[in-house]
Amino acid sequence: MTTGTVEKGAWTKERIYELIMSSTLMVERSILQLYARQTPKEQDMQHTEELNHKGFNGWDAEFGSSLAEQIRRGKKMSPTQLVHARRMLKKYCGQLAIIANEKVG
Repeated sequence: MTTGTVEKGAWTKERIYELIMSSTLMVERSILQLYARQTPKEQDMQHTEELNHKGFNGWDAEFGSSLAEQIRRGKKMSPTQLVHARRMLKKYCGQLAIIANEKVG
């Protein structure tokens, strides 16, 4: 791997998790990536309808969508929101690694 580039397949769940735990920017980008995978109807309703393993699950759809909309408006997360967002994102590291590897390829 050369400096400044990432080889295809280099993103792992573990690497994504490390970045989420150390970078607020990574938390924000991760939330926005998951939100983008929700269907437009799911985004509007802040609810998951399709069981397609993309975006937020049913438990996290309302909170994740609300954070995504807040971030899109340019507002920062509160320290409490950041703690809960990191906890929530732990379960999405596999999906986020797939997204990252698709963008590299």
